[in-house]
Amino acid sequence: MQFQGNFKVNSSKEKVWEFLTSPEKVASCFPGLTSMNKEGDGYKITLKLGVGPIKGDFKATMKYAEVTEGKSITINARGTGMSSNADLTAKVEVGEGSPLELKWAADVKVGAYWPRWGRG
Repeated sequence: MQFQGNFKVNSSKEKVWEFLTSPEKVASCFPGLTSMNKEGDGYKITLKLGVGPIKGDFKATMKYAEVTEGKSITINARGTGMSSNADLTAKVEVGEGSPLELKWAADVKVGAYWPRWGRG
């Protein structure tokens, strides 16, 4: 699945860039975040997710894959939970002007683990 959009913020480019390059601040935007720990060049995160009565924990790793100072940032995440797995690549481009325009795009791949019935 691919998602994209843009929005404008009334903030300086420096403040927006500081937010985007702070993993703790970016992770705070994830719904259901319950923990985040630095591990190597990335972070281990745990999310509590649910749709209707189906709820559970989702564990993922997140890291900055590509950073072009003051212009764009790409974050990769990979995780498993609730009998599924997901890969995410998200890119944010920081524009110019006032208000400041940000463009974002995300590519999400979701898979499921299927039970092996009838194997003996």
